[in-house]
Amino acid sequence: MKNNLTATSVSILSTLILGSSISPPADGAPLVTLPTSDSWYGSYVNVQDYVTSYLSNISPQAHLITDLTGRNQSTWRVAAASVQGSFPSMIIGTYHSSRDSETAAVRAVSFPPRAVPLEGLQSSQILYVSGNEYVVDYSQPAARTYLVNNILLNVLNTQLPIAFIDNVSSDEMGFPIPWSTTMGLISDIVARLHAQGVRVIIDAAWAPGLTSQQNVDALISSGVDGVSLEMAFLDPGVRHSITAIQTAISQYRQMLDAGLTVIFISGPGSDPSDTGDVEDHLQAAFGLMFRKPGDKLFIAQSYWQPIPDWTGWPARLGAPNGNAVITTDAHGEIVITRQFANGSVSLNTTSRAVTVP
Repeated sequence: MKNNLTATSVSILSTLILGSSISPPADGAPLVTLPTSDSWYGSYVNVQDYVTSYLSNISPQAHLITDLTGRNQSTWRVAAASVQGSFPSMIIGTYHSSRDSETAAVRAVSFPPRAVPLEGLQSSQILYVSGNEYVVDYSQPAARTYLVNNILLNVLNTQLPIAFIDNVSSDEMGFPIPWSTTMGLISDIVARLHAQGVRVIIDAAWAPGLTSQQNVDALISSGVDGVSLEMAFLDPGVRHSITAIQTAISQYRQMLDAGLTVIFISGPGSDPSDTGDVEDHLQAAFGLMFRKPGDKLFIAQSYWQPIPDWTGWPARLGAPNGNAVITTDAHGEIVITRQFANGSVSLNTTSRAVTVP
C-alpha cells in the first residue's frame, strides 16, 4: 500500500517526517477532489493524535479526516505521518475556529493552533468571553482583518488540503452578529484559501428544517466546499414534525446538489444511557432518506470503536427506488421509509428504531 502514495501525500509526509520548514502552498495550487460516500458512509471529525493507537479500526475505504490535532507539533507530525502512511488515499485537514482568539498559554497546549492570538487584539474588539475563548467581534473591520489573516496563516502553515472551520454561528441561534456578516467572513476565507489550494468545510450552528431558506442560500453562495452539522437531525422540532422533516430534506438536497460535502455529527440523545450509537444509526438512516449516488454525505464515526455497520449501507443497499415516504403509525409516531434496490429502510423518529435489510 505504501508504494501507492500520491505526489501530494509524499509532499505532506516529507514535511511531517523530516521536520522541514513549512511554507504556504503556491498560488493556484489544485484543490483536492473530495470523495463521495458511495463506497463509504463515514468520515472522521475532530481527530486527536492518539488515533495512532486505533489505526486497526480505520477502514482502507475511509477517505476523509476533516482535522487532526496533536498535543504538540511533534505528536501531530507523528500522527499525521502514521495515518497518511497507513492510508495513502486519506485526505487529512486541519481545524480552526472562525471566531475565537486565545492566550499564548492556551494556544501552546495543542497543535496546530485552534484560534488566533489574543495578544494582537484590543479589549474593545472582543465580543464576549466563553471559557478560554475570546470571541472576536468581526463586525469591526480591523478585527475582521486580523482574524482572517491569522486564520489563513495558521491553516496554510500546516500544508494540509482542507481547513475545517468551526464555530460558524447563526443569529437565528442567538449569536449577536448577523448571518450575512458571518457569511461574508466565510466567503473571504474561502476565496483566499481556494487561491492557495485549500478547501473549506465549516461547522454551522443551525438545524436544517428550522433554519431559514435565506440562511441556506447564503451558505451555498459563500463558496464553501462543505458543512458539518451537530444538529443535523437531533432537534425535536425537526424530527417530530413532518413539515420540518420535509423542509430539512429539501434543504439538504439543495446543499448536496450544489456539490457540498455534508457531514452529520451526532452524539448522545436525550436518554442518559445513550452512548451515541443509537443516534448514529438514526442519523445514518435519515441521511439515506434523501441521499443519491454520487453525493458527498457522511456520518461522523469514531476511530476508537470498531467500524460501525452503517458505514457500508449505501454500497450494500444499492440505488434508491424513488423518494422517501413519510407517514404516522398507529401510535401517531412519524415513520420514514425508502425503497432501495436491495431492500427497504425505515426509521421511527420517536422510538429511534431503524430497520435495514
